[in-house]
Amino acid sequence: MAWAMLDDRGALALGLFGLVVISDTLDGFIARRMQQTTTLGTLFDHGADATFVISVTALCAYLGLLPWFLPAVITVAFIQYVLDSHVLSGAQLRPSLIGRWNGISYFVVTGCAIFVHHYAQEPMVISLLRASGWLLVASTVISIGERAFELMRTRRFRARSLR
Repeated sequence: MAWAMLDDRGALALGLFGLVVISDTLDGFIARRMQQTTTLGTLFDHGADATFVISVTALCAYLGLLPWFLPAVITVAFIQYVLDSHVLSGAQLRPSLIGRWNGISYFVVTGCAIFVHHYAQEPMVISLLRASGWLLVASTVISIGERAFELMRTRRFRARSLR
């Protein structure tokens, strides 16, 4: 993907992006339909999504299309998601409504950035893309704060109920 973007192969980059999105969507659909979802499988799926999105947003930030802070905040959000869900101890991932919409938005903004890089490099379009990226940074920070607040609230509730 990085090679396709840097070597100005727009159709290939968009095709690869589309392949990632389609395979991710089908994988989740099939796993749920066949009742084959597991905590580890879900973690790997989210990890693959995060790795892809972080890598491509970092490249797009390097190219000046997205804010440099976006891949960093996505990384923090994913690590918090895994740790907050206690998935490393075998617990289920704890979903968040804002987090879910952010996850979808990461792919939308990434796809738009790939398109803009190859086919629409007008200053106004790039400015709108960067502004969208900063809105996504803000909503990700809000999501991180929401998860942290909910974790503290849950721990306080448990501590009170143990007394």
